[in-house]
Amino acid sequence: MADNRYNRNNEVISVSDGLATFLEVYRLKKKYTSAQIINLWNEINGKIVEKATLNIYVHDQVLHVSIDSAPLKHHLHYNKKLILEKINAAIATSECLKDLVVI
Repeated sequence: MADNRYNRNNEVISVSDGLATFLEVYRLKKKYTSAQIINLWNEINGKIVEKATLNIYVHDQVLHVSIDSAPLKHHLHYNKKLILEKINAAIATSECLKDLVVI
């Protein structure tokens, strides 16, 4: 007789559904999304911005980025809307970022 104390479900599910369930159950969805955004920052903005980025974090749907170059800060501030659109499109969730603060 099989012992069913672990209450496992024998259904076959996709990896993406399993990952989504895992993130929900362990309340890791925000941290996972933050990690995705931080990784996308370097992909979207290139190596020059990556080298000038000192610190980057997400807090309350706001991306905070520390940059050590004043002209680059100005450029990023000028293109803030475009950067936010690219990141939100790549994450594919409804408005995961609302603002970008360049420090």
